[in-house]
Amino acid sequence: MTSLGGHIGAYSEPGEGTTFRVVLPTTDTMVGEEPRTSSEAPSSRSTKSARVLVVDDEPPIANTLRELLAPSTR
Repeated sequence: MTSLGGHIGAYSEPGEGTTFRVVLPTTDTMVGEEPRTSSEAPSSRSTKSARVLVVDDEPPIANTLRELLAPSTR
């Protein structure tokens, strides 16, 4: 985690569960792509995307989060 410039934290309360928070820095570089130098202009294609992992033992909460985080089709 730290070698990637991020960190992980945990919070736990007896009888209430545990929450882990993983924080990683963002990047405009795609996997397998060489990093751009600051003099290079970004490409015109949109490559912005994100992936979120949600783990919960209550299906209604996981389903609600899936709906809230889904890409908008508007």
